[in-house]
Amino acid sequence: MAIERRTRQDLAAALAEQRAAIIDPARAADDAVDFMRRDFERLMYELMLNPQMRDRLRRGMIGSVDLGIQVAIDQFNRIGFGFDWTLANAAARDWANDYVGELITNIDATTQRLTRQAVREWIDNGQPLDDLVDELAPIFSRDRADLIASTEVTRAYAEGNRQAYLASGVVQRWEWRTANDELVCPICRPLNNTQVTIGTGFEGFLPDDVRVSRGFDAPPGHPRCRCWIVPVIEDVPNA
Repeated sequence: MAIERRTRQDLAAALAEQRAAIIDPARAADDAVDFMRRDFERLMYELMLNPQMRDRLRRGMIGSVDLGIQVAIDQFNRIGFGFDWTLANAAARDWANDYVGELITNIDATTQRLTRQAVREWIDNGQPLDDLVDELAPIFSRDRADLIASTEVTRAYAEGNRQAYLASGVVQRWEWRTANDELVCPICRPLNNTQVTIGTGFEGFLPDDVRVSRGFDAPPGHPRCRCWIVPVIEDVPNA
């Protein structure tokens, strides 16, 4: 939760900076509409080049995979089984670095699409600048930062678990665990305590009337999912 909270704060700050980079120059212009017609695409280009969002996402993803590795190590230590976690940690961090690139691309694409639509409609309708500010608010909101942080921290934590479990050599299966507040979720409830081979999708346990947009072999099962995975350990070599 500490990593999620910090990531949420970091992303909220980055989104607020992006919003200011669009709105503040328009407020300072003599003619906001003329300014946006002329300079909006330049603002968007400069906004997407800013590394703040990427850097803050990367910090959250690295912290989450590291925690996933450490929790797995603690689980094994409690049963008296140790292993060299160096390769697992390196693999998890490599995944995080690669995934941040994919994630920031998706976030930026959504930001650009929604912002362009709002600005285009605002220009066409001839509304006051404050109306555009209101239209842009959800795109750069704390709620969006919370959605991204809660979903992606869960994903990165599970990936840290995965890398550690695979590196241990004694875990081939894992089990889905559902947080108490997700027991009413139509996706997470039927997955609670189900087991699959690592890398196998969990969506096969969903009832026919529950639809998901794509398969998943680890949490999150949906946006803001807070479920987690535990290892199924059958045979542990003697220490």
